[in-house]
Amino acid sequence: VYSAASWLSSRFPKAPYFNYLSGLSACKQNEPHKAIEAFLNELFVSPQNANALYACAYLLIKEGKASDAVKITEAFLEKSPDSVTALEITAYVRLQGNDFNGAKAVFEKILKIQPDYPWVFLYLGDYARTQKDDVKTALGHYEKFLELQPDSAISPFVRIFVNVNSADLYELGLKEDIVAQKKV
Repeated sequence: VYSAASWLSSRFPKAPYFNYLSGLSACKQNEPHKAIEAFLNELFVSPQNANALYACAYLLIKEGKASDAVKITEAFLEKSPDSVTALEITAYVRLQGNDFNGAKAVFEKILKIQPDYPWVFLYLGDYARTQKDDVKTALGHYEKFLELQPDSAISPFVRIFVNVNSADLYELGLKEDIVAQKKV
């Protein structure tokens, strides 16, 4: 598959999506540098290809080149300022750099553009839970995520957190256990 995609992109370098397919093939062959090159070529040919942007930025971050991911994402946002994909990448890079407030601001911008974008609610729930120790707010975000994305691979884990933290501890018969643990 890689050789066919590579051949197509070399034979037709300005044809949309051939470079993208070549990048995907290089990913499957565990060749991130070739994949990044192919995705960058795709973005040169098809600057509106948000999938190529996402894949390229993800690989750049994974390879320790977050600043390069930011550069290509910012260039993409200049042409498409309301690109939810590009904004999500920007927020993700900020999270990786521990700029939680900056990431939160980007997530809020995404919600203004696309109010039911499920992954923002997951990120905001994580932010509320880990950075603000605000379980009540986290639960609200996680519940919205589960409403919008009930069958996601991560949904069962989110559901467990919601169920455990929403339960009435007296109903579960656990309140006495928790009080006893705190005394020890």
